[in-house]
Amino acid sequence: MQAARSARVPAILDAEIATADILEILAQAADHIIFSQRGLEAFAGSDTEGGLRSALGSGARLAAVTQGEAGVLWIESATPREVRRCPAFAVDTVDTLAAGDVFHGAYALALAQGSRIGDAMRFAAAAAAIKCGRPGGRSGAPTRHEVDALLASSG
Repeated sequence: MQAARSARVPAILDAEIATADILEILAQAADHIIFSQRGLEAFAGSDTEGGLRSALGSGARLAAVTQGEAGVLWIESATPREVRRCPAFAVDTVDTLAAGDVFHGAYALALAQGSRIGDAMRFAAAAAAIKCGRPGGRSGAPTRHEVDALLASSG
């Protein structure tokens, strides 16, 4: 089963609000599971790290949780005892509508372009931060140039 998983395009699950049984079924098909805080709580209760480790038990390579201004936490199956964090970028929040969608899309783009997981998380966090500083859903999504500029200016 693992060999088949590595031979295909990685599947990324946007684990938002659903019942625990639905999230469990979906998690079994995903290589990268990225929960919202509420989604992770629906999946596994209030133990964040325990919930992420439980998600890895479904066979995923990565389980993560976005936590808004607290950033994103993740655990990789290759190093399951190590909890990693990417801090959020500081922004004057105007509208969080579609921030999760922007995060997931930017993460997928970064992975598809060969980024390492930590770099993909940082790219996605930057994209979501820019989106949160603007009104509107899709209309507030940043361009690639804007994300690259934020990353360059933040070191």
